[in-house]
Amino acid sequence: MDPVCFLDVARALLLPGGPGETRTAISRAYYAAHHFSAAILRGLDLVLPSDQVGRRPGDDHVFVQICWLHSGDGEVARVGGQLANLRADRTRADYRLDDPDPEDPDVARYCVELADRMIRRLMGVFEDERRCQRVGATLRALEGDGTIEALLRERTRGAGDTEEVTQRR
Repeated sequence: MDPVCFLDVARALLLPGGPGETRTAISRAYYAAHHFSAAILRGLDLVLPSDQVGRRPGDDHVFVQICWLHSGDGEVARVGGQLANLRADRTRADYRLDDPDPEDPDVARYCVELADRMIRRLMGVFEDERRCQRVGATLRALEGDGTIEALLRERTRGAGDTEEVTQRR
């Protein structure tokens, strides 16, 4: 499945605009950006935690963020930070039902538009063969020397299926 389909669903959910729709739009927007990112990393020959026996699929979320943040490319690193923020929004939308922010259509629209910009930015970067090769080489080196794994262990130590949510507004 093309991960961008999640973004199409998120856009459609914005139209009715009730609490369930806005919360779900935020969630789908995050997953569009996350799965799009994961597909690029697999295309660069990186091995995601969910592709390894005995690993938690939830570790993929942090793995993708770490890769983008340490990619050596400023635009890609910015996407890593945005992905972390969008994940926090998704967590609030899915698990913090007493938080009214995810029910605000403007918040949901912002999240959907952010995911769209992130995907477009990544498309632009990885359509450039030189940048793609440079980012791929950087990330494979960090994977090969254990840096990504060490950062992943540090960030997921003691984490359950949900992460600590921070306010960014």
